[in-house]
Amino acid sequence: MVGFAKLGIFEQAAKFPVLSINELALILCSVDPNKKIKEIPVDIKDDFNSYKNQIKRCLNRHPDRYNSYIDSDIMYALAYPLIDKDETPEPIRKRTEEAVYRITKIYPKEWKNILFYLGGQELLQTGYDFSKSQRGQYKKDEEQINIYKMTGMLLKLLAKKQGNAYGTVDNPNIATIKKEIKDLAKTHNLSLDGLSKSSFYEKAKIALSYTLD
Repeated sequence: MVGFAKLGIFEQAAKFPVLSINELALILCSVDPNKKIKEIPVDIKDDFNSYKNQIKRCLNRHPDRYNSYIDSDIMYALAYPLIDKDETPEPIRKRTEEAVYRITKIYPKEWKNILFYLGGQELLQTGYDFSKSQRGQYKKDEEQINIYKMTGMLLKLLAKKQGNAYGTVDNPNIATIKKEIKDLAKTHNLSLDGLSKSSFYEKAKIALSYTLD
């Protein structure tokens, strides 16, 4: 098992027991939730405010009143309809699915009302789908883990073979590798869908962490 401190930013965020509104809004912007508001990049401030306002509306719709820090299952379930399949970091996408599934199991009598208040008919239908299929992304996906391990090994192999700007086996230079992959994709007309800059770095970090097991 990889220690908490060695996890990527969004892997850590997926394990937070509670979240604030600002933290969740930053996470949905693919930004470190530990950043202060004044440190938010100018180009994402509009997105941050949009997410923040929507989260507030969803919480205000629920009959319970929440404190500044809110149970992460509630927050991530609320976030499920707000995620972007191409931009939202994978650990967060999985955590939102886990949260919806967990609510259907933890609150067997109340889950329908909870999900409806948090996300309307769309989130309620998601709860029905997850509950019926017993599909929860919280379960370990051994195949996905093996893919991550293989990717991590390939990153290390690339660093070993190329060296210099590519870094070392212990510390591959992800920025250089990302740039080369971008150039490769452009030259050979390859798809980079789902591999935004933040997503690529996060996936690479996760992949490398699995090589430490």
